[in-house]
Amino acid sequence: MKTQLISALITTIILGGTASISQAQFPSAPPANIQIQDGIPQIPGINLSEEQKEKFKEVNQEARSRISEILTSEQREDLEAAVKAGNNPLDAIKTLDLSKDQKKNLEKVQKWQRSQLKDILTRQQKMKIMQMRQTRGRGLPFRF
Repeated sequence: MKTQLISALITTIILGGTASISQAQFPSAPPANIQIQDGIPQIPGINLSEEQKEKFKEVNQEARSRISEILTSEQREDLEAAVKAGNNPLDAIKTLDLSKDQKKNLEKVQKWQRSQLKDILTRQQKMKIMQMRQTRGRGLPFRF
């Protein structure tokens, strides 16, 4: 379940990179055409190499660790229970009653994660994602 949570967050960061944890502005779910396989978003037209997939997994693992350190044990349990119950992880985070410091720290993790993911993608992959975002009318996923 934790992998699904982090995968959903990563997909949101890649495709909806303007979401702000501190303001709890999350899209309700990743786009329907995005599948998560082994913790890696499967984005149509974006063929990740094995090396990129491995790097994504490493970033996932580090982000999961950082998020775990920010949340209290009760919040982690509540989040995991919500995900197991089938709730969208991004919606579940909104219900955690995060402190201002937690929101700020989660936003730092998000910025770090966005930077790491941006560095993993090739220029062509970034351009394809930008095209997808523009088609969907949602701005750019990365700040260049």
